[in-house]
Amino acid sequence: NIMPKVDYFRTNLGFSKSELKQLAFKSPTTLNLSLDRNLKPKITFLLNRMGLSRDELKAFVLGQSDQLDHLEIHNMRRIKILKNEGISLTEAPPSIISGSDKLFKQWIESHRNV
Repeated sequence: NIMPKVDYFRTNLGFSKSELKQLAFKSPTTLNLSLDRNLKPKITFLLNRMGLSRDELKAFVLGQSDQLDHLEIHNMRRIKILKNEGISLTEAPPSIISGSDKLFKQWIESHRNV
């Protein structure tokens, strides 16, 4: 049943109806994840431990929803680097978290020089 997950994204993260449709279309498997064993712990981790704002989390989920299922140390390090550089996830292209190390480093360097 996906309704508890839809309600969670809407009430706790402020997803609009159109954002929920976007999520369901782009990454339907995200809505099949366990709310209590998978989604809530990962979202809580990203908000509390990684320091993401709700807007940054929404950008991450909408841009990288497949990464939420496979949230790995590699991705968490990149999120931390962005935060340390003062770069919001809302500013970064969605592919930057899951792209190659070379492209990630190049993007960070080019953003520093802006």
